Amino acid sequence: MRLAGAAVVLVLLALVAAAPATAREERIARGRIDGLQAGGGWVSWFRGGKQFVWRKGEVTKLDRPFLGPFGTDGAGRGVGLSADCSAASSGDVGTCTVRNRVLPDGPTSRALVTESNFSSVDEHRGSFIVGFRGRGHPRGIYLSAGGENAALERLSKMRPGELSVSSRAMTSFVPTDGRLYAASRNHPHRWRLLARSNHRIVGSPQAEGRFAYWLEGTFEPDGSVSATRIMRVDPEPSDRHLEEFTPPRYISAVVVTRARLYYVDRETGDLYEFIHPPFHRGGEPIPLGR
Repeated sequence: MRLAGAAVVLVLLALVAAAPATAREERIARGRIDGLQAGGGWVSWFRGGKQFVWRKGEVTKLDRPFLGPFGTDGAGRGVGLSADCSAASSGDVGTCTVRNRVLPDGPTSRALVTESNFSSVDEHRGSFIVGFRGRGHPRGIYLSAGGENAALERLSKMRPGELSVSSRAMTSFVPTDGRLYAASRNHPHRWRLLARSNHRIVGSPQAEGRFAYWLEGTFEPDGSVSATRIMRVDPEPSDRHLEEFTPPRYISAVVVTRARLYYVDRETGDLYEFIHPPFHRGGEPIPLGR
């Protein structure tokens, strides 16, 4: 009997351990905010011309605001990126210096120096994804393994958009036509079209973990919002399944960091955190050859 009782206890403990974590939504900021971004466990927004960062329930107003993307440096610390560009002389292409600053108001260090025709940059664990457009450095999407003098490897010759990189995924979003492309870091030269604006809105693109995420919205003929949902897909070539999560409110922007969602209520402008979002497969698989 004692052995049987012990076995029952072990089974119950196993069931508790295997039970899914509770999904929940919490408001973390009130009022109209804009410029939402996140990275390395940090979330940032602007309100009243001032920039705020949030992490683990603590809000800090930055003494030195900036607009660059958030990422992580080689040590895994959250950093904010910025770029200083010099003007070209005698018809030559100028140079740009990308710097990262340890969040929230830590030291700034030089991370990457490149030609001034770069259009977008993001950093994950010291690796940089960089896009080039126009005259100067050859056009395309490039990846650097890390370090100021590390070589840039061209991943694609296509026109780069807003770039994002994570541990296992990369995204490129072209706002002018709403096209979102993604590639896995295991197959960095195979970029796939995931979504595009076609009688709907596509926005808030980003790579986090093994997924590419984006916000998708649909509208009524009068312009009112009929639905908003958060989409994600693993860009591995073998995976064609879309996953989706519908927040309990209409939203205007979303960011993802540490597998948690942060989104803005479309009506009130309040910012919410959603822990353990229950994504499920939905919609048609991504067609082959995209």
